[in-house]
Amino acid sequence: MRESIKALKIKEHFIKAFPPALILLSIFFSNQFFFGAANAMLASPVTVLFLRTRNEDGVEWHILKALSVNVLLAFCAFAAGLNLAMTLIVNLAVPFLLVYFMTDEYTPGSYFPFGMSFVFMQLIPIQFTDIPMRLLALVYSFILIYIGLKIWKHFKPVPAVHDISKNAFVKITESFSALVQNNPEEAREAQRALLKINQNLCNRIYKSRRLRYFTTIEGACYFRLVMIFQRMENLILTFFRNPELMTAANKVYLENFIKVLKHLNRVFDSREYSEVIQELISFSDNCFMDQTDINDSMLLDINLLINALEGISKTAGKGVYREWVVPRKSRMLWRIYAHLSRDSFKFRFGVRLSLVLTFTFLVSRLLPVTHGYWLPLAAYLLTRPFYDESVSKSLDRIKGTVIGLIAAFFLFSIFTTYPEHMVLAVIAAFCIYAADDYSTLVVFATCFALSLTTLSMQSTYALELRLLFTTGAVIVSILASKFILPMRYYDQFKIDMERLVLLDRAVVKYTEELLGGAPHQDIVRELILKSYLISDQIEMNYHASAFGSCGQFVEGFLAENRQLMTTLIDVYYLITLQGVEAEEERFVKKAVERLEIWFEKIQQCLKKKDAADQEPEKIIVKTNASYIMRLLSAGQAEAKAFLAFVERNISSF
Repeated sequence: MRESIKALKIKEHFIKAFPPALILLSIFFSNQFFFGAANAMLASPVTVLFLRTRNEDGVEWHILKALSVNVLLAFCAFAAGLNLAMTLIVNLAVPFLLVYFMTDEYTPGSYFPFGMSFVFMQLIPIQFTDIPMRLLALVYSFILIYIGLKIWKHFKPVPAVHDISKNAFVKITESFSALVQNNPEEAREAQRALLKINQNLCNRIYKSRRLRYFTTIEGACYFRLVMIFQRMENLILTFFRNPELMTAANKVYLENFIKVLKHLNRVFDSREYSEVIQELISFSDNCFMDQTDINDSMLLDINLLINALEGISKTAGKGVYREWVVPRKSRMLWRIYAHLSRDSFKFRFGVRLSLVLTFTFLVSRLLPVTHGYWLPLAAYLLTRPFYDESVSKSLDRIKGTVIGLIAAFFLFSIFTTYPEHMVLAVIAAFCIYAADDYSTLVVFATCFALSLTTLSMQSTYALELRLLFTTGAVIVSILASKFILPMRYYDQFKIDMERLVLLDRAVVKYTEELLGGAPHQDIVRELILKSYLISDQIEMNYHASAFGSCGQFVEGFLAENRQLMTTLIDVYYLITLQGVEAEEERFVKKAVERLEIWFEKIQQCLKKKDAADQEPEKIIVKTNASYIMRLLSAGQAEAKAFLAFVERNISSF
């Protein structure tokens, strides 16, 4: 039995490693054959691009964009190799610009494959006459990547967002089933999985929302699924927190809804949803919960779901749906000035990375030894946005390097010929992409590099240089991350907590403007995505931090905020769709203004500042009030509870 499990795991790791290892080796050896050793090094950064692009939408766009940037970087790398002055100027500028233009708070690693290309193209300086060969090598490498991506997409033809959405519906079904069967732990586990899936979906949509795909009927409807999944997660959490809501009538309601969801799960990949849509319509007409507010919320959920399924079905086609417009303030040029500040994540990391690469490349140029480029390469890989991550990567790098050097010493004393070294390099390449953690990856990366280096250098000397430059890179990376505009996970986590409340206040502000006749649907959609993404970043940064003891506060804060944000979104879109009745307009405006006061008090509390003691006047809702008024009343109650929760737990923040 154990042997079978081991064999299965080996098979899984081989399948995982095969595509990127094949790409790496194909580009490495063919570039070396056609374009020389200086261009063989393009294999590593281009393979990283393949790994980061294979599950994204818009392959052609990603390839053209990446190739264009790499062509510019090729000229920059050439300029950096001209003399020490150009090394200083170019390395101060280019890494900063890459971080500044390629990343934001929600996609902090987007710079990495481009920075890696820039570093690798500097490792072996080339002459002006070699530039055409470098450009040809780039085009050739990207053609191979494009072919690899098309083959990958052939075996995975469904867009990644579709697969993610399918998994979300499965988790919704599992969670509701567990609730009905009175299994709260299983329901909670499925609810948390649903939250992670929806955050992943938000991230995919945010990164690729500028692509034409999201201006089609099909693409635009995936954003509606994001809203549906968040609403379902809120409903599951409501039942989990309030078990008394699981009455006999509500249990029957959920059992019938589960039947429809199971049918949807069976046919989801086929995109034939006509029968499911009819079932949803029949379900909403004949099944009711015994709590009016929850029932009205579910009716809205079902209508949104029907609308989304109609959009992503086969019959919808690929018609253009030009509603997705990225607000000007979210576009690159508008964000340049906003981030020219010491408080900006991009500015701080961009400056730090530029200084690290400038220093290490200058040292490598001045040292009278071969393979001095190992210093800036390792320093680049270890210098991460946060101090905590840099330290963790550095420790793993040292550990993996030492083990790799020991393994290489014994291997290269046994296998000494060129063919044997090439076989070891191929094996190491597959093992790199099969590794489950960074230190293991470094072990095989060390063996891969040394299997090639030791062909032209005495083995012991090569091992000593590798250890020396790795140790130097670790020291530089840790010192830079600690003293040059440092940022820890815990620092960013606290900043993001306040930014999340600012996004809530922005939705309230645009709701006020909507009541005044100025709709901002594009901006509100952007705010919704960013709210979900910041929630994900808060959770990741807190758990990655070595400091703090407010885990329950963070989990509760995010859950309360998601619930409240959903209410705000419902109010905004209901006003957009059906307007406000004349006799209620004055009361709706006052209710929205009061919500703004509540959020201001929450923000002041997070900053540990004294807020005004006087609470906003309570919203009085008549029994026959509209759903919008009832939502605003519920929103004020949620905001009040949110503030009370923050006040109780702020001491641990």
